[in-house]
Amino acid sequence: MSSKILARGPLEHPDVGILQNGSALFLKRDYWVTVENHVFTLPSGYQFVASVPRLFWIFISPFELGIRAPLIHDYLYFLNEKGTCPFSRRSVDKFFYRLMLEEGLPQWRATCGYVAVRLGGWTKW
Repeated sequence: MSSKILARGPLEHPDVGILQNGSALFLKRDYWVTVENHVFTLPSGYQFVASVPRLFWIFISPFELGIRAPLIHDYLYFLNEKGTCPFSRRSVDKFFYRLMLEEGLPQWRATCGYVAVRLGGWTKW
């Protein structure tokens, strides 16, 4: 997997806000991303959160995994629920890991996030 995950559009990083109750983030504008030659438009208003199982919070909280990585990962899981994700769960989780590293997270934190989605992500896939 040497191809890149590219953000396209007016901002490389998404323009996000926090819901009033603090439970999730949301996109303030549409966000375009290319993953393995597939272009996705994440719509304005899309809500997301890095859903790290509580068991792993001792090592890493949901708000320590960057913005792009959880956003794109959650959106690809959402597409899978609709039956339109062109990737396997393993590939989506690997994208998540790569994005965390691209966002500058330390390798140990990205690894914790990756292990968490590999162990708990099957419940949402």
